[in-house]
Amino acid sequence: MDLNIQIADSLSIAYASWNSKVSCVEGLRLFFILPWLPVFTENVTLDTIFKVHTPFIEALYSVSESMQKTLGNWWSKLSTRHFRRQVIVYKRAVETILRAGKGPSKARQFLLTLQRLFLINQNFHIVPLETFYIEDLGQIHNIKLEYYNMVTKQQPFKDESDYWTHYPFLLNGAAKGEVLFVEAGLIQAMHAQSAMIASGGLIEGVTMQHCDLTVRRDFIVSDTMHKLAGFSEIDVRKPLKVTIVGEEADDAGGVRKEFFLIVMRKILQPEYGMFTENEESRLVWFSGMPAEFCEREQFRQLGRLVGLAVYNNVIVPFPFPLALYKYLLDIEPTLEDLCELSPTEGRGLQSLLDYEEDDVEDVFSLTFSITFSIFGEIKTVELIPGGDEKPVTKENREEYVKLYVSHRLELGYNNEIANQAREFRRGFSDALHSRVLKFFQPRELKEQISGTENYDWNEFRELVTYKGEYTASHPAVKAFWKAFFALDEDEKKKFLQFLSGSTRIPVGGMKDLHPFIQPTAPETLPVAHTCFNLLDLPNISDDVEMLRRLRISIEHTEGFTLV
Repeated sequence: MDLNIQIADSLSIAYASWNSKVSCVEGLRLFFILPWLPVFTENVTLDTIFKVHTPFIEALYSVSESMQKTLGNWWSKLSTRHFRRQVIVYKRAVETILRAGKGPSKARQFLLTLQRLFLINQNFHIVPLETFYIEDLGQIHNIKLEYYNMVTKQQPFKDESDYWTHYPFLLNGAAKGEVLFVEAGLIQAMHAQSAMIASGGLIEGVTMQHCDLTVRRDFIVSDTMHKLAGFSEIDVRKPLKVTIVGEEADDAGGVRKEFFLIVMRKILQPEYGMFTENEESRLVWFSGMPAEFCEREQFRQLGRLVGLAVYNNVIVPFPFPLALYKYLLDIEPTLEDLCELSPTEGRGLQSLLDYEEDDVEDVFSLTFSITFSIFGEIKTVELIPGGDEKPVTKENREEYVKLYVSHRLELGYNNEIANQAREFRRGFSDALHSRVLKFFQPRELKEQISGTENYDWNEFRELVTYKGEYTASHPAVKAFWKAFFALDEDEKKKFLQFLSGSTRIPVGGMKDLHPFIQPTAPETLPVAHTCFNLLDLPNISDDVEMLRRLRISIEHTEGFTLV
């Protein structure tokens, strides 16, 4: 007989003799000892859940309120290894119930215990948040449809706790992104419908109203800022439709993608004075320039623009460090964030913290102050009152580093970085007023906005769908892939931008691109329809000629005319 089956049967017998109440604190130790039995995590089935997990969780919930507090206190003091085991035991029960096609109501006590552990972990940072994720929840269950049903109350006999999406700590970044996308669609539809009603009533056949943004390519930044400033919060929550003056393409998604690519690339340039780029990391941060030289309202409009991109499912080239996404989620930046933005500066502070001798004051000669360069003039700011006279010592160096990072990333000279960042977040919230947002981790939010660079070109080839006469074995398709893999890495990224409108890929990976290839006339160049990630591929079998044409196409990707 399998050892786990024997253990399960033995536990089932033991449970039957338990007192229904754990009557003393020492009895709580059972809830820490028993989970180390392999039967709780190995080859778990619904039968195991019935015999082992359910009596265990029921015993846990029979504990008095005062001992529940003791239990929570013990959980908070567990080592990483032991805390992770607790999470895995309850998560395994939930996973087994989920994969059996059962709903959250069948896993309620396990879910509530996981939720409690999650909240403890948020306060004490014992294990990575990913420990709680059910990575394939989105593949097992249609969370988009479920979230839609939950929000719109399509199933009135259910309350929110009857939906898996009510427990966002189970969702990985890609799954949260899918929920965010559904929420965006619901909000856009609601505001567009309200706009139609306000403009004279619903008329049969009238299409959904949009947030219409018309810009001139040569004045794309000024036009964008001016138009955004005139939009209400309701306007920016409608589906975005971009028109570039003098270009014929109707925006089915492709114009929108190129618009964001161009406007972001331009607005981050030094001449606008909004951001500064670190020469070492090539990342940018708020400039901290005085308001008279850099209008704060511009930052609000940029925040709106980034929020619009997220809500319209467009990846934007946004070279900010993780500190920005922490700020959007109300998480304080750390020295690690400054190291990412400004590596040399960060390493200097880390060397201060790592120095083991007692002569910190003599070796580093620092005081509680920080300098900023404003128009080339060095300005000194005290980190605390009288800081210019207070030396940094071995005893106070951690306080100094914390204050330095805060002034460098959050405050700036005369609080100008704080003012700029606040306006950016205000604009971001105008467009992205989401109850889902708070469930993201900073890195997940960064990937949701800017995509990832997890390129797997072989996977990309496997994911392509062919149309018309084309198949994976067609001579033109074979020539294309031979030409594609002859491109260097930068050229492959240019092709990705040519095809999809961005050099980065969605947070869900290559599979979320859904690329297509269809045949076109032999004499043509390859043409991409970025709205649909669709490539028109000339029907030729010469891979050398295919490579020549492909390189021409990927070097000329801006502008829209009718194909």
